[in-house]
Amino acid sequence: MRESPEQMRQLLCYLAERPGTWVSLDELGKALHLDHKPARSRWGILTGFGLRAKGRYQQSTWFFDVESRRDGFWYRMPPDAAAIVLDASAILGS
Repeated sequence: MRESPEQMRQLLCYLAERPGTWVSLDELGKALHLDHKPARSRWGILTGFGLRAKGRYQQSTWFFDVESRRDGFWYRMPPDAAAIVLDASAILGS
């Protein structure tokens, strides 16, 4: 989390505070105060995170779930990953 921009940290914490719950990209946009921006801008946060995970850490998947639905993309963080994110957030003071 230390390497992530502030908006990505906020996104991760938002998901972590709702472990096991599906959250839409629109809801994430509102939570991060990006709802006035097009969906492409909201995806940009996740794109940078995905590129860093793949390039630097050789991870082919994220540690949270992504599902494409008719009404857009939805995200869910498993409880075990959520606990790690919240612990890291507390340590970093985010």
